Amino acid sequence: MFKPKWRYHKVKGAKLIKSQAELDALSPEWLDSPASFKAQQSDSNPAHVKKDAKPVAEESASAQEQASVPQPDSQKPASKGKKSIL
Repeated sequence: MFKPKWRYHKVKGAKLIKSQAELDALSPEWLDSPASFKAQQSDSNPAHVKKDAKPVAEESASAQEQASVPQPDSQKPASKGKKSIL
């Protein structure tokens, strides 16, 4: 007789498995415990790091170059309504 087991997925959460057929049908992404995700992540590259990510120094230089570009007059806010005379 099959004893129900909990399986855990990173995105889909937890699921109670009630039969061997149900257990066999799960993909390898379903693990025995939430702690297994941390162990699995430390074995490979973290999912939140892009493989083609630029080093921080390059990104900062690019941002500085963009910040030094003068803005055209058309992007200045237009005044609305009557002009006050002081």
